[in-house]
Amino acid sequence: VEWRSPPLGRPVSRVALQCGRDKLFVGAGQTIWGFTRKGKEFLKFKTNLTETISSLVVHEAMIWAGGDYLLTIYDSCKDAGFVMSPDRINDLQCAAVAGPQTPLCSIVACQDRHIRVYSGEQLYHQYPVDGPVTALGFLRERVPGSQL
Repeated sequence: VEWRSPPLGRPVSRVALQCGRDKLFVGAGQTIWGFTRKGKEFLKFKTNLTETISSLVVHEAMIWAGGDYLLTIYDSCKDAGFVMSPDRINDLQCAAVAGPQTPLCSIVACQDRHIRVYSGEQLYHQYPVDGPVTALGFLRERVPGSQL
């Protein structure tokens, strides 16, 4: 599917898909836009970030938006918390770290050679690694007999 968005005013710095919903979210400057699969704008949300959005994760009504050093959590476009990172945030993912029935945790890749996991605004785990973490991803285990 291809479509044109209205002028956003700033360059797009991050794009995120909402899992299972056919919705696309775009971070440009300090604003988050939401578009349907057909390109119709359904959300325009000016965040309270002073930094350009460089990380963006959307899950149901929750939005995690990160700049260079600040991660802000929104619930239904209302401020639900923030985390000030001790060093530059290079990437962001979210996962149910404590189990499938728990709220999603923020997993932050930092320039200072640490992966930090936050439950809300609280540091949950901190893992030192050998070098600056530039990207995060999930490894799916191969299911026996599966083609994936």
